[in-house]
Amino acid sequence: LRRQAWAPNQAESHPWFLYRQPPLVVGNRVYTLQPGVMSLDCLDLDSGRLHWQRVLPTMRRVAGIVDGVLLVETNSGFEGIQTENGHSQWRRDEPRRILTAQLTGEPGGLLYACADPIVGEVSRPRLVWLNPRTGAVAAEALLNLAPLVEKMPMMGPVVAQGDRVWVGIGHNDHDPRREFVELQPAGPAL
Repeated sequence: LRRQAWAPNQAESHPWFLYRQPPLVVGNRVYTLQPGVMSLDCLDLDSGRLHWQRVLPTMRRVAGIVDGVLLVETNSGFEGIQTENGHSQWRRDEPRRILTAQLTGEPGGLLYACADPIVGEVSRPRLVWLNPRTGAVAAEALLNLAPLVEKMPMMGPVVAQGDRVWVGIGHNDHDPRREFVELQPAGPAL
């Protein structure tokens, strides 16, 4: 039994940024991050012993583990954390990312969507693939979907099966409906 110190986050204005997800179990390690708890814990699966703890109040959710790097979404972007000791390996700020549109693992490491401004407040989505070891941009692709050229385009969740990728799209942050479309390459990535 492990009890974590919970602190209500009054600063978070959007409840959809408070992700509730099960712990991530990889091998004999358990990685857990809960809303209202200001730390990411790495526990031993058999004993519950704490391997390490990372206090970072801006963490939102664990995205996954790729190539031995724990990928975490933060308020400002993403962070790669070393699975053995909890130390930061890299950080990437991305203030224009679009809600919940991210995917980890094959075929491209970490994929997320961000909004590129067109005119005024109107923008369209751009897909970004990050190298999970360095946090550097590996590739980018601008989406030319007419339904996604909006004041606040919303994307997510992203689902992959083999080489096929689907994404839910919405027209604003207040519309809970999602239309799922399959993403197919129309040319080389940028």
